[in-house]
Amino acid sequence: MDSKKKRKYRASREKPRALGVILFLAAVLLFAGIVYYVTLPPLNIHSGSTGFKKRTDFYQVDPILMAPYLKKHKFYATKIVFLHESFPFTRNAAIMAYNFPNVYLDLSQTLPWQSLLFPRCLEDALSITPHDKIVLGTGQHWYAEMAWIASYIAKRSMERVMTTFVEDGLLSEAQAKRSARLVLGENGMKLYAK
Repeated sequence: MDSKKKRKYRASREKPRALGVILFLAAVLLFAGIVYYVTLPPLNIHSGSTGFKKRTDFYQVDPILMAPYLKKHKFYATKIVFLHESFPFTRNAAIMAYNFPNVYLDLSQTLPWQSLLFPRCLEDALSITPHDKIVLGTGQHWYAEMAWIASYIAKRSMERVMTTFVEDGLLSEAQAKRSARLVLGENGMKLYAK
C-alpha cells in the first residue's frame, strides 16, 4: 500500500473510532443523568427487635450505629427507611430521620405486638422526626384480622397523641389533622410511589 492509501485508510478507521468514543461518552452522560433524576425505590432496613422472644443481641440493631456510614454524602441519593419503629430504639431512629435528609422512620410491625406502648412510641417519633418522614403501616401480612386490629390501634393511638399535642398547645388542630394524614397514608404513598 502506498503512503497516500495508508493515510486515507488510517483516517477512515479513526473517524468511526472517534465517533464511537463520542457516542459512548454521550450514552454514559445520558445514563448518569437518568440515574440522577430517576427516583429509585427506598432501601428498607430492618432495625430494632420486632417481637422475637429469644433475641438477645438486639443491641446490635440500634439504627444509631449506622450514623458514621450515613454521614457520607454519597449515600444521600438513596432513601433509607428504618423499619419496625426500630423498637426499642425509636428515639434513636427518630434522631437519625431528623438529622439525615434521606432517612425515614417506619412504624409498622410493632402493632399489635407492642400495642400498649404504641402511643408512647408514636409520641417519641412525632416529637423528634419531621412529620413528613414518618410512615405508618400495620406490618401484618398473614391474617386480615391482625391487619385490622393493628390499624385500629394505630388510628386510636394517633388520635390520643394528636389530642395531647393540641391540648398542650404544641400543634393547632389543623396541624394535627395534617400530620395525621401524612403519617397514616400520604407519606407512604409518596415514598413508595413508582
